[in-house]
Amino acid sequence: MDTPITISDRNKPALQSHHLAIGALVFPRLDQIDFTGSFEVLSRIPDSGIHVIAKTKSPVRDIQGLILTPEMSIAEAPNGEMVVLGSSRFWMVGNPETD
Repeated sequence: MDTPITISDRNKPALQSHHLAIGALVFPRLDQIDFTGSFEVLSRIPDSGIHVIAKTKSPVRDIQGLILTPEMSIAEAPNGEMVVLGSSRFWMVGNPETD
């Protein structure tokens, strides 16, 4: 059998030994594909869980009017190792809807 090609001399990272908590933040006028695309990919990570989070637990509408329902508010969210933040041309620092 041929010897495999090595691209790097660095050691492989260690396998994850604990549950990975991921938070996906949804907010008004988010483009839902930024949320659902990331959700679909990250939901396949072994031993992980994704929490859909918003400012409050009230449903929010995306840029096209689709209703997204968070499972918890930011205040209720567990500490996680990763937060997914979709882009939006309407997202601004200091926006009272997302502060």
